[in-house]
Amino acid sequence: MNDQINNPSNKLTTCKVCGKEIAKGAKCPSCGSDNRNFFMKHEITIIIVVLFIVGVIGLTNNKSTTVVARKVSKVTVTQAATTSVARKVLKATVTQALTTATVKPVVTPNPVVVQIPPSPVVVGRIVYGYPTNLGAGSFTTGIDIHTGCYDVTTLGIGSGNFTVTSASGILNTNEVLTSDTSTIGVLKTRVILARGDVINISGISEVHFQPVASPFVTTVRTVTLSAGTFNVNQDVASGRYFITGEPGETGNFIIYDSTGVPIVNEILGAPDGVPSITLNLASGETIDIDGINGVTFIPIN
Repeated sequence: MNDQINNPSNKLTTCKVCGKEIAKGAKCPSCGSDNRNFFMKHEITIIIVVLFIVGVIGLTNNKSTTVVARKVSKVTVTQAATTSVARKVLKATVTQALTTATVKPVVTPNPVVVQIPPSPVVVGRIVYGYPTNLGAGSFTTGIDIHTGCYDVTTLGIGSGNFTVTSASGILNTNEVLTSDTSTIGVLKTRVILARGDVINISGISEVHFQPVASPFVTTVRTVTLSAGTFNVNQDVASGRYFITGEPGETGNFIIYDSTGVPIVNEILGAPDGVPSITLNLASGETIDIDGINGVTFIPIN
């Protein structure tokens, strides 16, 4: 084997053109023919081609890796968004549960004496208060009875004094209530009670307060009103009227304008007053009737 390695003939070959012996992988010195193989002739070209192939393969692998990374990133972002939404939903659910668990009914330390029932609505009129019975004595609106508009009658037999005084000391109502038409007094009076008004009842065992629930009167027609306080376009429509009282009865008939100034002040009924009154009623005016069981308003065309 050492002989083969050291033998010079192993490094020689025959020229393919002239047949002379020449060194392997060299040009023939005699004829100049190139006896090198293809790879030895194009070493640089082969190196460039190999480098190009390696570069293409590397670029392809890099693109594949980038696409995979993008897909993984997209999945990660989607998963993070889903997790964020889930956390928000969970947070909202927990907050709602805590809120529901911590809500407790409000307890008023000092409850109002008068309980206020639901107020029905009757064609423009909101009904305040609720039916109440009061005996003889002194009572305060807002404590013993709710504020509102009431028709007041007696429940016992006989008659007695009934007054309502405002919180500022103005006497708004002063009537003799009775259950007997043959005696002095009225069977019913209408009052509008404001907070702080003081009610005084004497000589009567029991008085009934009934909240007014009749609809507003906004069309001109014949209307009869009892003693008490009434409003134009609520209890009688605005217009021109011929007004008379109950036969044989005499009482006060007063009309106040929208500012509270009296514009009509008459004693209505014989023998001490006028038998009738003709006048115009305007919206916003207030009518006070005292000592008469009924006053009739007849429209004048």
